[in-house]
Amino acid sequence: MRTVVLALVGASLLGAGAAQAAPTAANPTARASAAAAADGRCILVMNLLARDPKNRDAATRGTFYYLGRLAARSQTGDLTAILVASGKSLSGQAQLQSELKRCGGDLNASGGKLGAAFQQLQQMGPAAPAGPAPAAAPTPAPGQPAPLFPPPAPK
Repeated sequence: MRTVVLALVGASLLGAGAAQAAPTAANPTARASAAAAADGRCILVMNLLARDPKNRDAATRGTFYYLGRLAARSQTGDLTAILVASGKSLSGQAQLQSELKRCGGDLNASGGKLGAAFQQLQQMGPAAPAGPAPAAAPTPAPGQPAPLFPPPAPK
């Protein structure tokens, strides 16, 4: 998959930029399409960034962040089309750098919000239990691996 995405980005750098509908308040479809295209460009830029082993972990997390944004808007149905269209709009090194700056800024802002939320939770202290403690997972039979998730409690 990564090879396909990288090939799409490489091909797009040779082609001309695609025209896009201007997002306006009166055109929610264009806004959603513009947001999908922007997130698609970030996915492509993160995949390019992941070529360098020292950036791979952060770029992979960034890829999944932007994929999650698409999923939250229910726009992953035709991910290939989004990535192809996004790749066509990347027209050169300067735009790649601009997109990297934009995407990185978004990631840093979201990471800051998450950090602040966790800091507030930590300051609130432990929450009181909402009910009885869950039952312990059954012990697996000898030679059997432990289940990743315990079975649901009987009702």
